[in-house]
Amino acid sequence: MITFFIAAALTASSLETYKNDKSGYSFDYPVSWMVNQKLNPFDVVIYHDQDANFSVISGPLPEDITLDIYTSENLKGLERNKSIKDLKKETIEINGKPAIKIQYLKEDDNAIITHYFLILDHTAYLITTGAKSSENDKYLDIFNQMIESFHFNQDKKPPID
Repeated sequence: MITFFIAAALTASSLETYKNDKSGYSFDYPVSWMVNQKLNPFDVVIYHDQDANFSVISGPLPEDITLDIYTSENLKGLERNKSIKDLKKETIEINGKPAIKIQYLKEDDNAIITHYFLILDHTAYLITTGAKSSENDKYLDIFNQMIESFHFNQDKKPPID
């Protein structure tokens, strides 16, 4: 039954598009999920009850910061955290753009966290999915569809300082 529910949740009629004109991206998410755009430093946090969430943070980077440097610096902080286990890293693409995916178990929250690091036009994007370990499989298809629907608007507005 759970598999049927998730498959039904991924139909086009039950998806809505979140669009961020300032940072120049959009993605689809289930209409039954809640949207919060007021949690600093996040651009947006989209969540389903207390079980799962999807968030995006974006911001400008100096020109000399590459995807490898950006990811390595974040990875160092994760590696120092004693509650993080089973750390996995892989290179992927999101909408044809190079990205680095880092996934781990956060023991103190008993949650599976996945970070996707991207850089486009000197803007860093950190997309994060999270779900309780016991619920992660239930949300995996939804998270994957949200990531696959992530698109960049080439006409994004420059950041206002």
